[in-house]
Amino acid sequence: MGRPAWLGAGVALGVGGTLWVEKQVRRRLRRAARRLGGDGLVGGARASVGQLGWRLRDALESGRAERDRRAAELFGELGMPAGADARREAGALASPGALRPAVAHTDRPGRRRGRPLPSGSAGRRRR
Repeated sequence: MGRPAWLGAGVALGVGGTLWVEKQVRRRLRRAARRLGGDGLVGGARASVGQLGWRLRDALESGRAERDRRAAELFGELGMPAGADARREAGALASPGALRPAVAHTDRPGRRRGRPLPSGSAGRRRR
């Protein structure tokens, strides 16, 4: 075979390969457009949002059940009743002021150690 024959074979294989790759790319792009476009994307999103409410409810219920179980376990270790009775007995801890520190944090600049916080300033920032 001479040079012109090899040149023709190379050109034919190059053109054929290019056309085949282009066909594959277009086919994959069409599939992706069908899957992600209009109906496919909206339908998938609608199904996910529909299940979100049920998943959230299930997660909240299991979290609350685990919280109550753990609280009962901890109160049992302390020898205290769990649930509403324990909250009534703890009374003072339920008031919002009981959780505010009596003295300023020592890591905040501009405050001396042990100086009481001004009333009503807990959680507020100065600008």
